[in-house]
Amino acid sequence: MSVFTRNDSTLYMYGGFLKSHSQNNRSLPGGMPATNVFDAISIDPHDGMVRHIVLPPGDTKVGLSQAVVFPDHVLFIGGYCQDCFNASELFLSQYFFDQQRWDSPPTYGSGPPQGTVSATLADDGKVYIRYQQGHPNDFWSYDPFSGQFENLSVTLSPRDLYPVHFSWKLPDGNVAFLAENDADHNYSLDVLLVYNTRTRAWSSRRIGAKNQQHKNIPQNKRYFGITNDQSSKKIYLYGGVAVNPPYGGYSDLKVLDTSTWTWESPHYAGAPPRSQYRHGMEFINENTLVLIGGIISSLWELRVDKTMPFLAKGDYWCDHINVLQISNTTAEWVTNITHHHTIDESISSSPSAYFIDPRAITYTQDDYQDFSDVDMES
Repeated sequence: MSVFTRNDSTLYMYGGFLKSHSQNNRSLPGGMPATNVFDAISIDPHDGMVRHIVLPPGDTKVGLSQAVVFPDHVLFIGGYCQDCFNASELFLSQYFFDQQRWDSPPTYGSGPPQGTVSATLADDGKVYIRYQQGHPNDFWSYDPFSGQFENLSVTLSPRDLYPVHFSWKLPDGNVAFLAENDADHNYSLDVLLVYNTRTRAWSSRRIGAKNQQHKNIPQNKRYFGITNDQSSKKIYLYGGVAVNPPYGGYSDLKVLDTSTWTWESPHYAGAPPRSQYRHGMEFINENTLVLIGGIISSLWELRVDKTMPFLAKGDYWCDHINVLQISNTTAEWVTNITHHHTIDESISSSPSAYFIDPRAITYTQDDYQDFSDVDMES
């Protein structure tokens, strides 16, 4: 599922993979069928209630797509497309909010290959695309108005050829890329790449730790939730799983301050979410960070093909919505909302994550409930 916000205290969700397995979808991750559901949730700041908003479903069933938000519409790029899995070019679709309609974006010339990507809108109006898996040598730009793709792969040097987990626009207009770890590559989270859209030059940025013992630098892990705040000055990272044995999960919160380029381990009040992975994180306003869905982790393993995780013994799907309230001096986990409705569960991307598909009208705040023995399939 693709997850994004529009600065209106609403979290939008499109697509994803359902938990249900299908023998007809073995080309998709884990054989899980994709969905074209498009909906949203809003959180009432007064009573903590989560309300469901139904939107027109998309034309394509797709999971792990990336959302690029414009003032009047959202552009979805890449992912695993159930109806066009073997397509040679990258999946594109767009939705216009005022008109409540889906449309195909313009494309001219040969485009990049299909796959899961990181996509960021820069100040020059172009979307910059790098791959999370499968095509580490590829780097493209896309002009959403002319529909023109440009292959920028020649700008990459050999040291820069690795999959990207997350990218975002820096306050100076450049685009930053953070590496994606996997079973074969263990990239440190103390360095990132920066692309200058004006000079078309790459540079690397070393990231330090706020203390001298380097305890603030995140462990080498993957499938963590990550997002930037609305100023793009801080990056928030939570959870994930270890790349190396014993593949344990994390429940740590890390913050990258781009003004000092240091990782911090902020102090917070309240009960944090459980150790989990493949969840999503987004700011719905300046001070409210929402962490949603994912898989509760007690042990994590790799599939034989090393492409996707599966539920190991002791792991189970999570349908929680956690809220971190942030001020200038404090941070507090203030809400742990759990719903008790029959739902489909979806793999979501923010940048890529497992998510629920919320089909209920209103959720209620309740105590933690273990759903490991509950059949959540519709």
